[in-house]
Amino acid sequence: MYPAPSTHPSLQKLADSEFVIEATDDEQFLLWVINDKEKNYKDWQQDSMGYWQQIGTIGDLPVCASISFAKIDGLRVAFVSMTSRAHDYEMLEEWVKFYCKATYDNGRRAATNAMNFHHINRAIKEQHENRIPIQSSL
Repeated sequence: MYPAPSTHPSLQKLADSEFVIEATDDEQFLLWVINDKEKNYKDWQQDSMGYWQQIGTIGDLPVCASISFAKIDGLRVAFVSMTSRAHDYEMLEEWVKFYCKATYDNGRRAATNAMNFHHINRAIKEQHENRIPIQSSL
């Protein structure tokens, strides 16, 4: 259905990510600004590698998604967003699930949207404080 993660470094990074956030570039920037101002993290490193892929079609229109990455306190976070004229969020969710199987908190999917980023804040804090393992293998 989709290319194997090994076919592109960004797909492999998505597969290896500890968390996935659905967020536009603007939302990702605002998350960084807000969390930097509030000092929620010791370290937020933006990864310059990005990627986009056509994940399907709606009629004759392509449905495309993009990925960018950051390391937040040493944990890889993937930011995904729809970048095409046609959008299908269920298609995006299936695409993300195909690549990233990350879970935390006893099997809870390690994925959310920008509005619920506080779940990721809590999970990162718990992971560091309690050394709770984050599962991120395919």
